[in-house]
Amino acid sequence: MSEKSLSKQEIKKRELAVHTLSVLSDMGYASASLRDIASEAGVSLGVIHYYFEDKIDLICYCVSIYKERFIDQILASVDSENPPNRIIDDFLSVLMESIEQDAKTHRLWYDIRGQAMFDDKFKFVVNDIENRLTLMFQHIRAELGIKRYSAAELYAMFDGLFRFALHRYLMGDGFAIRNFETVATKLLQAL
Repeated sequence: MSEKSLSKQEIKKRELAVHTLSVLSDMGYASASLRDIASEAGVSLGVIHYYFEDKIDLICYCVSIYKERFIDQILASVDSENPPNRIIDDFLSVLMESIEQDAKTHRLWYDIRGQAMFDDKFKFVVNDIENRLTLMFQHIRAELGIKRYSAAELYAMFDGLFRFALHRYLMGDGFAIRNFETVATKLLQAL
């Protein structure tokens, strides 16, 4: 969504979300209080309450904004003008770079996704993001001419590989990203 089409209030809300996302990513859902978030973001608690109903609203908004950018990056990398091997390389490059640069943010996503199984407050945003990720894989599926698996099946496969690589990376495995690239490349080439 372009900033020109957003209201001033929505622009401020997004700016606040970007500033607080790193705090949330570092502390995790359970450990972060709104007071901690406000302090680390350099804003008053009242400012956060003006834009967000509660901590869950803030976390859901932040993760949704991040995933929107993440999906846009991936879709931009999947250019139908390129041959399939180049599409695969570009797609995997975005995923690998994202693990290196945004590991803690992805960890926060998996945290709230897990919480959605226990807390209905997370269900809507998790379902929305997973629907957008599935649509992203529908596009990738079409660009690569994959007929054997549905978009949902591809999403499930890559989500598993990505989550495993992310976990290994966060645990200090220096080969996690390279191993992800090897396995994911073989998988996509086999499809």
